[in-house]
Amino acid sequence: MGYLCMTQGGKAGVAYVKHIEREREHKCRRYMTYGFLLKDEPHRYVYCSNLRCRESDTPKERLRILRLYREHLAQNDGRIEQSTECEFDGNFRPVHVRKNYVVADLSRPVVVWLYAA
Repeated sequence: MGYLCMTQGGKAGVAYVKHIEREREHKCRRYMTYGFLLKDEPHRYVYCSNLRCRESDTPKERLRILRLYREHLAQNDGRIEQSTECEFDGNFRPVHVRKNYVVADLSRPVVVWLYAA
């Protein structure tokens, strides 16, 4: 940047710094969160992408994320609404609404890696 400022002026140096910072912003970032395996289907898991931390965060912060999600799931005994089904009457109003749930096994956490662009 100093070389550009000396040879091409201050605006060229500032433009170079802006270019470098924009590239740094657009790089893929790696986050982590925790999920839980399902009781009925142990090869599937659930997770919350909103509760995440950077991989460089402290173990204390990572444990806080795990506890938050576990407490959230424990409020409903690990039950998570997966889908909703219904039938329609003659006027296209929903009748016989059924909600389908899956149950998370809160004793089997898994680490989930998320990539944000």
